[in-house]
Amino acid sequence: MVHITYRHGQDSSEEKRVILKESHFYISDDRTHDIHYVQHCFKLFYDHVIAMDIPFYRHIIWSDGCAGQFKNARVFEWLCLLHLKYKVPHVWNYFETGHGKGEHDGAGACIKTALRREEMKFTGARLRDAASIVQWCASVMGEQATRKHLVRRIFWEVTNVDRSQTPRVNTVHGTRRFHSIRSSDNSALQIWTRLKACFCSSCSIGEWDDCEHTDTVDTWERVTLGTNFNGGNEIDHLEDDQTHISRDYDHISDLIQAGT
Repeated sequence: MVHITYRHGQDSSEEKRVILKESHFYISDDRTHDIHYVQHCFKLFYDHVIAMDIPFYRHIIWSDGCAGQFKNARVFEWLCLLHLKYKVPHVWNYFETGHGKGEHDGAGACIKTALRREEMKFTGARLRDAASIVQWCASVMGEQATRKHLVRRIFWEVTNVDRSQTPRVNTVHGTRRFHSIRSSDNSALQIWTRLKACFCSSCSIGEWDDCEHTDTVDTWERVTLGTNFNGGNEIDHLEDDQTHISRDYDHISDLIQAGT
């Protein structure tokens, strides 16, 4: 998984904004890239932010609408729990089906190209597994290797993904239709949904009630997550062109083959 983050630098101000770009690459021998994997990667990211003593007051996320990874009731519940834990509101925006390509794909392609070239060298590094790939990438293209202080690459080896948690919430009706949600710190696990995302001057600062484009993007609708889980498939009712695993994702781990 590739996660590109933009944040304000330490000396950033309203008069002179310093925007830092961090590309986080999560590489693993674990081929099951489900909701548990996504949550594990985000935990690594949050621990990194806290360890670096980086203040954050709102987290805006863009992704495709993959039902098995990003757009389901368990993600919505998780965002509310993050809001309660870190006191940080989360806004998650989804691209339309099949249109989730972005700069993260280009970043992943650059890493895959570099790995292929290294493997083809006669005296190249032995890239046997995720650990060796992370070690090589960090030494050649990592944060310490680049001279561009405004652009950083950080490589994570993902291991020991916890999949013991069981679902507690039911499918949210109409999930496939809306393309923007935001969390709440309500212990009743409530989210707000909207048909489209908006970044007008009011929405950009969280003044949701003063949105300038409600005639286009619709108004926010409050939804309480049902905790009466019935034990069925929580990500059913997919559209004809939907899959449980994203087709917009490019597996870096595909480079790892037995015996290489």
